[in-house]
Amino acid sequence: MRPQVFFDINGIKFDLHQVIGVKNKDETSKKYRPFKQIEERLNRTYKQNYYGTNGYDKLEGANSYMILFVCFFNFLRQHSSLKHKTPVSGLFDNNMLMPDQWLKLIEISHKYHPADN
Repeated sequence: MRPQVFFDINGIKFDLHQVIGVKNKDETSKKYRPFKQIEERLNRTYKQNYYGTNGYDKLEGANSYMILFVCFFNFLRQHSSLKHKTPVSGLFDNNMLMPDQWLKLIEISHKYHPADN
């Protein structure tokens, strides 16, 4: 589903600014090119992790994968622009292995939003 359709279905205003080509030949391209570059880098990072999944047969599977990817990207992945630190500092011990970091992240999220029983 394209973002425009999703936002339209959910009543969210969506403005599309088209950046064309690799040179800034118009004011819109000049103004929004930095955002396009950030978006393109995120898309490349997402695609690198997505190719091995062979797609999803249901929307729930795709949504679950996107949630896990966002958690990984925002909490677990070291970013070169942050001197190889995670965006959220102080959440994990320096010597924690990735599976332990996932478990701690799940534990923290459960404390924040406990399951309804």
